[in-house]
Amino acid sequence: MKVVPILIIFFTSFVGYGQTSKSAVTIQLDSLKSELKFVGNDSLRVNLLEQLTMSYARVNPDSAIHYGEQAFELAINISNKPVAVSVLGFIGDAYHSKGNLPKGLEVCLEAIALSEELLSTQESNAGPAFSTLGDIYSDVGNYSQALSYYSKLLRPPGENDELSNAFGHFGRASVYEKMNMLDSALYELGLSKKYFDESPVDIANRNPKVYSVNPNWFNMRSRVYVKQGKIDLALLDLTYTLSMTLKNDEPYYSSNSYNDIASLHAKLNARDSAIYFAKKGLQEAN
Repeated sequence: MKVVPILIIFFTSFVGYGQTSKSAVTIQLDSLKSELKFVGNDSLRVNLLEQLTMSYARVNPDSAIHYGEQAFELAINISNKPVAVSVLGFIGDAYHSKGNLPKGLEVCLEAIALSEELLSTQESNAGPAFSTLGDIYSDVGNYSQALSYYSKLLRPPGENDELSNAFGHFGRASVYEKMNMLDSALYELGLSKKYFDESPVDIANRNPKVYSVNPNWFNMRSRVYVKQGKIDLALLDLTYTLSMTLKNDEPYYSSNSYNDIASLHAKLNARDSAIYFAKKGLQEAN
């Protein structure tokens, strides 16, 4: 197929544009670690450790677990249970990223159990745990349970929690895509983007803001487009998100995009291209 080399040139030229020697994400992580060295106040220190855990959860799961365990121990010692709950959710996400679903499930259920002690007096901070549990149950094909946990992220009007709503609708969209309920998936994606755009906070509390939406949002929409036969639109979404995540040095997201690109080429019977992009994805994943 003549389209194959054209697609390779298109992707490689697009994703190479704008790459830098040190990404915004790396700079932010370096800043947090540098600040951590000089902070003695436990309340400030636990918040820095929480940010590091959250930022590393998909970028480097082992580092997320390392900082998360420190954050959890300190949060319990200073009776900051909301941070302890949040950190457990991100640790669970890190285990999910590593493919250890049983451990991720265990940690997230521990987070929810701890959060139930806070519901009457404080914000529970269980969002990361709900999101990760949705991911885990979706991965194993228990879609009703996945939808249930993603729906727990949705907040009523007036609570001003745009990010929780954004991830809740995104999670629901991912389930509907797997169930081939494509109109429902696009509807949920539209709601998700609306809340991502409205949120004043970046998806990982980074400064400056790196993304307006979660990078996987474009991967998800591309999968819907592929099932609808809208290959050109799928390619646009994949090239955009791959360009951004390579530029910002986030192999978790870029490996997902390479994998989706490889899958798309396989569907087009472009086997050489599928192998090429699959190897790129494996390189990023490693």
